[in-house]
Amino acid sequence: MKKPIDKIRKMNIITVIYGVILCAIILYMLFFTDMLRKVYSDDVIKLSKEWALIDNGETAHVDVDKLDASEYDGEALLRAVLPTDPDLISDKDLCFWSDNAKFTVNIDDREVYSFDYGENLTGKGYGRKYHVVKLSSLDAGKSIDNTLDTVFEDRSGGRVGGFCLANGMNYIR
Repeated sequence: MKKPIDKIRKMNIITVIYGVILCAIILYMLFFTDMLRKVYSDDVIKLSKEWALIDNGETAHVDVDKLDASEYDGEALLRAVLPTDPDLISDKDLCFWSDNAKFTVNIDDREVYSFDYGENLTGKGYGRKYHVVKLSSLDAGKSIDNTLDTVFEDRSGGRVGGFCLANGMNYIR
């Protein structure tokens, strides 16, 4: 039979080893990751209020964050113009989110990004998804068309928003 002192000694050794490992993990997180650094908070140019809705040939200025495709029979064509200064978009990407929507993004009638849904265990909706579209300085002053369509058969839902020009990797973070 083991003595109680041996059990206590063994528990102390395990506790010390556990404490050392825990301290090593905490020190690694503090000094070797960017968890506490704010290097990813770069300049963001918001574009959500710069969009126009084109519906049956009529153009209306909209705040795209408040737009729901179900109000337009599940489909909407949104258009905005990128800033004309190439320096503003040279190191930026077009970043935005979508809720239960499929869409294509065109820059001057050239398709640069498209997103379609896939049916999952809960049906066709997938909730919020974040998107990053790469831009170049040659895209300055060009128009962006976003053809929005809902994913549901009853033509409900379907939203996009949060449009901004930012570093894509930092936006996803």
